[in-house]
Amino acid sequence: MAVLTIFSALTGLLGSAIPEVVGFFKKKQENKQTLAMLDREMALQGQTNDHELIVMDKQAEIALQEHSLKIEEIDVSSSNGYDLGLLDIQKEEVKKDDFVGKLVRSVRPVIAYGFFGLYATIKVLIAASLVSSGAATAAIALIVWTELDASIFVMILSYFFGKRSFEKMSGK
Repeated sequence: MAVLTIFSALTGLLGSAIPEVVGFFKKKQENKQTLAMLDREMALQGQTNDHELIVMDKQAEIALQEHSLKIEEIDVSSSNGYDLGLLDIQKEEVKKDDFVGKLVRSVRPVIAYGFFGLYATIKVLIAASLVSSGAATAAIALIVWTELDASIFVMILSYFFGKRSFEKMSGK
């Protein structure tokens, strides 16, 4: 029982760390590209005169700024998590405050609460059945709250609190 609970906690914690790991590799790639641009700029400095160097430096700065703006735009759109995979038209629909926008925003919470309601209903029916058959309270608790329930609970808590800790560490 303890092994499954520990495994669930680690799975939840590692699941919440995935966006941070992806961010690390993105930043590494950005730094690699910046280094390549700087190397290229240094090589060009030896080949051009001062005037051409100033023009190229300004062009590189503009390109780097445009590149960083594009990366920031990608980071902003991908950090939300809800916008991943949505087309631009769908994003506009989500932002609207009409029926369709509200419907699109409500899909995930409705599914999550629906499954939790189903789970809770099954557990309550099991407990009610055991109470009506005259089972002891301790036996009911052991039957209703199983090792799998504890593992699921620990995984969810580890995911959310791990995600919160990683966000604090990264300064988001």
